[in-house]
Amino acid sequence: QPVVAAVQRIEHKGAAKIGLGLVKPAQRLQQGRDAEAMAEYDRALALAPDNTLAIGGKAALLQTLGRFDEAETYFRRAFVLDPLNGGNYRLFVTSHKVTPDDPILPEMEARYADPALSEASRMDLGFALAKAMEDIRAHDRVFTYLRPANQLMRKAHPYDIATRDADVEAVIAAFRGADFGPLADATDYAPIFVTGMPRSGTTLIEQIISSHSAMTGAGEAAVAVRKALALIERPGTGTYRRYDQVPAAEVLAMGRAYEAEMRARFPEAARVTDKSIQTYMYLGAIRQALPNARVIVVRRDPRDNLLSIYKNKFAEGTHLYAYDLKDLGRYYRSFLRMVAFWRETLGDWVQEVSYDRLVANPEPETRKLIAACGLEWEDACLRFHENDRKVRTLSVYQVRQPISTASAQGWRRHEADLAELIEALGDAVPEDDHGA
Repeated sequence: QPVVAAVQRIEHKGAAKIGLGLVKPAQRLQQGRDAEAMAEYDRALALAPDNTLAIGGKAALLQTLGRFDEAETYFRRAFVLDPLNGGNYRLFVTSHKVTPDDPILPEMEARYADPALSEASRMDLGFALAKAMEDIRAHDRVFTYLRPANQLMRKAHPYDIATRDADVEAVIAAFRGADFGPLADATDYAPIFVTGMPRSGTTLIEQIISSHSAMTGAGEAAVAVRKALALIERPGTGTYRRYDQVPAAEVLAMGRAYEAEMRARFPEAARVTDKSIQTYMYLGAIRQALPNARVIVVRRDPRDNLLSIYKNKFAEGTHLYAYDLKDLGRYYRSFLRMVAFWRETLGDWVQEVSYDRLVANPEPETRKLIAACGLEWEDACLRFHENDRKVRTLSVYQVRQPISTASAQGWRRHEADLAELIEALGDAVPEDDHGA
């Protein structure tokens, strides 16, 4: 959620303490209170028109709302007033196509070369310049910036991939052998969960589904993930209790609590899509607590999927495996292990969708997707890019464009640089079907 991360940086830098009237805009945004957050920025800028913290925060919020031209105006003001803030450049290029003669390119290169630049801003500019190199098709220069940017992220946020492997095995052990059959008195609330790896196409899939007149996109709500985890975790121990020891009353209460929270967040919505990435970890509990729910697991060629992850910086403290190629390969294998467990356990309730097939054959695959969701067909689902709902993910720009195959097989342009990743994937590398 780049806008929330950007606003959190504003708060960490003490914006609320400098007399601008900002009152935790990140909290407002998390609660979906965008108008209040925007009002706070406007109030701050009325008091101090050149305050770079408020300018950057407003630019990021406008970006998530799809108001890219307005966002650009504020980003460019921030570049002038705070030229060594790499974060503004990184956010800006996510919705800006750089051209070979674009003045932003030499500007970013000059900033990147400035010895006064902090490591954090150098990392941000590295991601921005790598994206710019992709835009201008200077593919041989992408990893010139991308690898150092990821190394700086790993330096700032050390991570041991063995903890992920151990966690997946522990979660599987907690759920293995449990009965996931229906419970009397379960809620009939029927969300559609979209889950999978980051950058696998989950935002696109949610955008398509939420373009249906019966659906409202909730984005990465994380409510079910949090409540399902609470059923099995032993707080403070790093261990889990077996799911078959969880009282049915707790499972039923989880479903009702999820419904209550989502209805409070989206009071006008008949049904919601919930695109929380980690949902796939706890599908058995979600199946029992919300038996009328549907689950769509999105798959993409892992080489394209993981390269896309490696090209991006995520919100502070999240996806810490993302900054090392070997770790990415191992993490993907653990994702496959978890999904395979649920497919074996829950059968056809777990529906898998291929991003690669969808972008190659949009209409027939979109029709299959909508059918898998149990929805009647509507042509609006093919016009998903016209959906003006708020998008907080790194796909904020892409999902407002028609479907494109431009990124398909993009890993081939960087095959030599991805050798460690491909080796770590091992037999998870697809042969003919692009990860479908």
